[in-house]
Amino acid sequence: MSYLYFLTSIRDLDDAYAEAYDKCEEWHSEEAPYSLVLAINDRGERATIYADKEGALQVLPSVKTMEDAHKLAWEETLKYIFYYNPKLYNTVRERLKDSPLESWSRKLIVILADLVQDMYSDLLPKLLTGEQVISEERVSYVLALEVLLDIQASKGVAPFTRHDYRPFPLFPFNWPCYDLRISPEEKERSIVIMEEVA
Repeated sequence: MSYLYFLTSIRDLDDAYAEAYDKCEEWHSEEAPYSLVLAINDRGERATIYADKEGALQVLPSVKTMEDAHKLAWEETLKYIFYYNPKLYNTVRERLKDSPLESWSRKLIVILADLVQDMYSDLLPKLLTGEQVISEERVSYVLALEVLLDIQASKGVAPFTRHDYRPFPLFPFNWPCYDLRISPEEKERSIVIMEEVA
């Protein structure tokens, strides 16, 4: 299952869904291949819509609050970041799971900075011996680190990266969370979860 997460500045769930769907259409020249699974706002109001009347899409029953949706977005992001190392994904997830969500970004920045430093320290010997130095795993960590630093600097809500400015070419396929808010100070907001339609 491939999910996208959108943080919006709209409390009304129909309008929040429309904003997220418009963003998906903007990213794809054809009809957006995503459909709403769940929208939840800061009042705890939820809405689920299916792509067809038979209910082909899975509902996320565990998401009862915005915090639940935010945590799910983090878990999806961690899967993307540590795609090349599932064992490390489990280790990092365990380290973060009992911490408050607002500290996950800072803790993950420290973890990623250490990983990147270790991986770059191995480069010089490999260059001297002619070994392969290209590493998709390292690139994934560097991109994630830069995005999280950018979110931190803009006082955004990690892991939701701003839609209008991205320091690297991020697409829904390699970073699943987007911040569509006009202002980070806005209190009225929703998280919209979309699922890829096969």
